Amino acid sequence: MLEPLGSQQSDILKHLEGLQSALSDKLARRTESYSLTFPSVTGATWSDALSSINALIKRHNSETDDFEQRLNANFAKIETHYLSTIEQDVKTVSALIAAVEENIRVCSDGDPVSKTPGIDELSKRIKENRAKISNSQQAAAELSAKLAAFLGRDDLRFEPEGEGYRIMRFGRAAKRLSEGEKTAITFLYFVVGLGDQDFNLSEGIVVIDDPISSLDSSSVYQAFAYLKNAVKNAKQIFLLTHNFEFLKLLLNWFQHIPKPKQNGKSTYWMLHCSLKQGTSRETVIQPLDKVLLQNKNEFAYLLKELMKFESDGTIHTAYPIPNIIRKVLETFLEQHSTGQSLYAKLENLDFEESKKTALYKFANDLSHPTFAGLDPALVGETQTNIRHLVEMIKIVAPIHFKALTETIGALKEV
Repeated sequence: MLEPLGSQQSDILKHLEGLQSALSDKLARRTESYSLTFPSVTGATWSDALSSINALIKRHNSETDDFEQRLNANFAKIETHYLSTIEQDVKTVSALIAAVEENIRVCSDGDPVSKTPGIDELSKRIKENRAKISNSQQAAAELSAKLAAFLGRDDLRFEPEGEGYRIMRFGRAAKRLSEGEKTAITFLYFVVGLGDQDFNLSEGIVVIDDPISSLDSSSVYQAFAYLKNAVKNAKQIFLLTHNFEFLKLLLNWFQHIPKPKQNGKSTYWMLHCSLKQGTSRETVIQPLDKVLLQNKNEFAYLLKELMKFESDGTIHTAYPIPNIIRKVLETFLEQHSTGQSLYAKLENLDFEESKKTALYKFANDLSHPTFAGLDPALVGETQTNIRHLVEMIKIVAPIHFKALTETIGALKEV
C-alpha cells in the first residue's frame, strides 16, 4: 500500500512543479496573450491510499486499545480451564482448610460437646498444676524418706511426673523391681491413701491382707511400724497374714490395746481349711488356736496339728501333711543335730535307721511339687510317718517333748 502512495505522491509533485513552471512563464509574459493547456491531476488514487492507511492505523489503534481487555479475558479463560482440571483437589483442600479452621476454633474456645478445653481453660489448669508441683515435690520427698526407712536403703526415690510419680533408682527410671520392693511401694501407697480426705479413718473399716508378703525379714518390723501408726485410729481393723512372726507382732500390739470384751469371746480368729463330707474343701472361721497365742514360734502348733491328725483314707486330708512334717522335721533337726542338709542332719541323729529313711523319703519327696500327680501311697504312709516323727522327738529330746506336750495340752497317745 505504501508503494502506490509513494508513486502517486511523486506524480503530484511533478505536476505541481510543471504548474509552477507554467505560472512563472506566464508571469514573465504578462504583456502577451497566449493560451496554456495543463493536464489536471486526479487524487483518487491518493485518497484511496490515504483511506487504506487510515483504516489500517484505526485497526491497529483498536487492537492496542482493546489489548488489556482481551488479555484479561484470555487469562480468565486459561484460569477457568486450569481450575476445571483441579476441581476435586480444590474441594478436598477446601474441606481440609475448613477442618483446620474448626480445630483452631476448638483449640481457642474449647468444645463443650467433647469436653475439650480451650486455651483459657488450659492456661488455668497449667497454673493449678504448677501450684500442685510444689506440693508434689514435698510429697515425693516424704514418700522417698518413708520408702528408705521401710527398705533400709535409699536407692529408690519418688519423683513427681504429671499427676503422679515415677520411681527412680540412682537417678534413672527403676526397672525390674523385686517382689519385696513392689510390696513395699504398694504398702506405702496404701498407708498414704488412708489419709485421703475422702476417707474418714475414725469411722472407717480397714481390711489388710498379708501386707508383708515377699518382704525381707528385716522389713517386717518396718512394715508393722507403718501399719500400726497408719490404722491405729481406725474404727475397725481386719488384718490377715500367713506369716507367724508378723502374727506375733500383731498379737503383742492388740493385747496392749484397751477394749471391752464381747461375751467373753476371743477377738483373734483363724481361717481353717476343712473337708465337707470328704468330697469338697471349705474354709471356716474359728477362734485362733491358743497354742499360736501362747508360743513365740509355730513349732508347737504344727506338732499339735500332726498329733491330732486322723487319716480318713482320702488324699484330701493327707495332702498338706508332708509339708507340715518337713517343716517340723527341719526345725527340730536344726536344734538337735548337725549337718549341712536335711539328709546329713538325719544321718547324724541317733534314731532307728529304717524309720529315719522312711521319714526322709516321705518328707523330702512328697513335700516338693511334681508333675507326676499325687501318689496314692501318700494316704497310707501319712499316719505312719507322723508316728515316726513324734517318736523321734520323744526319744531324742524327751525334756523338749515333755514341755511341748504340756504346752499343747493332753492329746491322744501316739
